[in-house]
Amino acid sequence: MIYLILSATIIVLLATLVVISKKIDNKKTAVVIKVISIVFALIYLVRLFQVDVIDSVNNSATWITNTELAVVNIIRWFTYVSIVLCIVAPFLKVKTLKNLLAFFVPLTVILNIIFFKLNLLAFFGNAGFSLIHYRSIMFACELVLMGILGGYALYEKIKEKDFKKFGTQLKYMAIVLPFLLISIFPSNMLWNLFGPINLIADDFTFVHRVYIYAALLAPLIITFVFGKKHYDIRNSVVVWLAVAGFIGYFYYFNYNVGLNALPLHLCNTAIVLMLLAYCFKIKSVFYFTFFINVVGAFIAIMIPNMSSDIFSMGSVHFWFNHWYAFFVPILGISLNIFKRPTFKMIGKAIGIFTLYVVIIAFANALINNFLTVDYFFLYGNELTDRFTFLFDIKAKFIWVIDTGSLYLNIFWLYDLIVYVVYTISIFVIWYIYDTFFKIGDHYAYLLNLNQVDALQLRELKKKLKGKPLSSPANPKGVKMIKIENFSKKYAGSDYYAVKDFNLEIHDGEVFGFLGHNGSGKSTTIKSLVGIQSLTEGKIEVCGYDITTQPLQAKKMIGYVSDNHAVYEYLTGREYINYIADLYEVTSKDRKERIEKYVKLFDLEKFIDNEIKSYSHGMKQKVMVISSLIHNPKIWVLDEPLTGLDPNSAYEIKECMREHADKGNIVFFSSHVIEVVEKICDKIAIISHGVLKGVYDLEQLKKDKISLEELYLSFIDVKEKDKNA
Repeated sequence: MIYLILSATIIVLLATLVVISKKIDNKKTAVVIKVISIVFALIYLVRLFQVDVIDSVNNSATWITNTELAVVNIIRWFTYVSIVLCIVAPFLKVKTLKNLLAFFVPLTVILNIIFFKLNLLAFFGNAGFSLIHYRSIMFACELVLMGILGGYALYEKIKEKDFKKFGTQLKYMAIVLPFLLISIFPSNMLWNLFGPINLIADDFTFVHRVYIYAALLAPLIITFVFGKKHYDIRNSVVVWLAVAGFIGYFYYFNYNVGLNALPLHLCNTAIVLMLLAYCFKIKSVFYFTFFINVVGAFIAIMIPNMSSDIFSMGSVHFWFNHWYAFFVPILGISLNIFKRPTFKMIGKAIGIFTLYVVIIAFANALINNFLTVDYFFLYGNELTDRFTFLFDIKAKFIWVIDTGSLYLNIFWLYDLIVYVVYTISIFVIWYIYDTFFKIGDHYAYLLNLNQVDALQLRELKKKLKGKPLSSPANPKGVKMIKIENFSKKYAGSDYYAVKDFNLEIHDGEVFGFLGHNGSGKSTTIKSLVGIQSLTEGKIEVCGYDITTQPLQAKKMIGYVSDNHAVYEYLTGREYINYIADLYEVTSKDRKERIEKYVKLFDLEKFIDNEIKSYSHGMKQKVMVISSLIHNPKIWVLDEPLTGLDPNSAYEIKECMREHADKGNIVFFSSHVIEVVEKICDKIAIISHGVLKGVYDLEQLKKDKISLEELYLSFIDVKEKDKNA
C-alpha cells in the first residue's frame, strides 16, 4: 500500500506542477523549482542529524541479511547523489547535471519506493520500525519532492524534444556519474559491507602514503580535466564538492552527537566555510579557507590522529573530510573561480585566525568543566604525545581563571607556540602556492604559445600555397622591412609604448630612427628583431613575418643592442665564433670576416683576451663584429656610437655606408642629429610612441629645411600620451 500511496502522490503533485507551469512563464517556473529544491534541502537537513542503526553494523549483523545490507547501501549511496543533484542542479547551468536530474533521480526514487521498508529498517532496526514515525514521514516527503524535481526535469526534456545527439548526452552522464558517486561516498558503506580489515592509515604506512598521494593528485587531476572548461562547468565542480563535503561531514556528526563533534576544529570549520564561499561567492570566507584551512588539513593528512580501521566510519569520514578541506579551496584558484590571492591577503586571514585561536582557547577551558573536548588540539594531549617536549611547557605555564563555580585553564605558552608554528606554516604554504603559481603560469604560457604557433603554422601554410616553409610569406617584400599598424603595450601598463606604427625601408638605404629617450625607438627595434612580442600589427623582414617565421626572419638580421650583454668569460674571438656557429657561417667566411673587422677596429692585441677585461668601446666593437659575421641583409643598430672613440665611430659609420651600398638595409636609432645627417638616406621621427613622419634627407636639403629644427619641432612639444 505504501508504494501506491507514494507513487500516486508524486504523480498527482507532478501533474499539478506541469499544469501550473503551462500558465506561467519559464522564469516563474524556474523560481518554483528552486523553491521546491530549497524546501527539500531543509527537510533533508533535519533528517541528516538523526542516528541510523545501520551505521553501527557490519556484514556480521544478524537482523539483516548480507544481500539486504548490500542492497540498502547501494540504494542509499545513489540517494546521496540524487539528494545533491536535487539541491544544486536547479541552480547550475550545466546540462549533464540536469540530464542526471531527469534520469538518475527518478530511477533512485523508484528504487527507494520499492525498498521503502528496507530503508526504514536501516533507520530503526527491528526494534523501532514504524511507518508512522516522524522520520518515516520525513523520508516519504523527501522521496515525493525528489520525484517531483526529477520528474519535472524529465518532462521538460520531453517537452523540449531535447534528444538530439542523445548518445553523446549518455556518454557525458556515464563519465560524470562516477565522479559524483566518488565525491559523496557514504562513510559507513565499507564497514557495512566488509567489516574491519585490520589496516590503519597512520605513521607513513603504505596505506597512509596512498591517502597522501590521493590528496595531492586530486586537485591536479580535477584541474587537468576541468581547467579549460566553461565557467559554469568549473563552478559546478566546486559547488558540488562543497555541498557533498557538507553532507558527508554532518552525516557523521549524527553518529558522534555531542559538543566535541561541533565544527569548531579548523578542518571541520572549513567544510562549513567552503559551502558559504562557493554557494554564495563570499570572497573573504574563501580566502580565509585558502590561507588557513588548507594548512590545517595538510598537517592532519601528514600526521593523522587516527587509530581505527581504514574501513571504519570514523576513518573514512576523517579522510574525506580532510581531503576536501585540503584541496577544494585550492580548486577555487586552479579552476579560476576566485581571483588569485596576493601576499597582502595573508594579513587579514591571520588576523581572523588569531581571533579564532583566542576564542577556541577559552571555549576549550569553559566546556572542559562539563565534558572533554579538544578543539584545534589546544587542550588535549594529541600534540604533547607526539612532541613530548611540549608536555612540560603545557603543564608549567597555565593561566587559571577562577570564577567561583568554574575553573578556566588556559595553557597560554603552549597555545602561543601552536599559534606561532601554525602561522609560520601559513607562510611556508604561501611560498609553495607562489611556486606553483609561477610553474602554472609558465606552462600555461607555453601551452598558449604552442596553440598560437599551431594556428600561425596553419595560416602560414595557406599563404605559402604548397611552397616550402622556409619561403618568404610575402615574396614582394624580400628587399625591404615592412612594419604595418604595429603597437606595443607592456604588461601592467595602461599606455602603449608604440601605437599604430607604419614604416617601409628598402634595400640600399641607411635609415635613421630619431627620437628622444623613451620615445619608443628601442621598443620598435626590439620587436623588429624578435626580442619581444607584438601587441598588435605585423612586421616583415625580407618577406618573412617576424611572428610566424621568426627563425627565417632572424637569419636576415644582424643586431647591435643598446647594452653589451655578452658572455664575459669568453674571449672576443670565441664569442664571435659562437655567434657565427648560430648563423651557420662557414669556416672560410668567418675567418676572412674576423680578420677584416678585427684589423678595421684595431682589436688585434685584444681579440684573444676575455671580454670581461674589455672597455666599453671594445665590447661595442665585438658586438658590431658579431652582428656582421653572417653578412646580414638587415643590419639593425640601437644607439651604436654611444661610448665609442672618434676613430671607431668613424669606422662603424663607414661600415654602415658600405653595407647599404651592397644592396642591404642599415637601420639604426639615435638622438644625435649630426650623425644622422652625415650618413642617412632617410629618417623617421618618433615621439611619445607615435610616428611623426618619414623624410628624405636630400629633399630636406633641397627644401632648405633644418633637420635639427624639424626634429625639435616634434620633441619640444610636451604632448600627453594620447595613444592609451
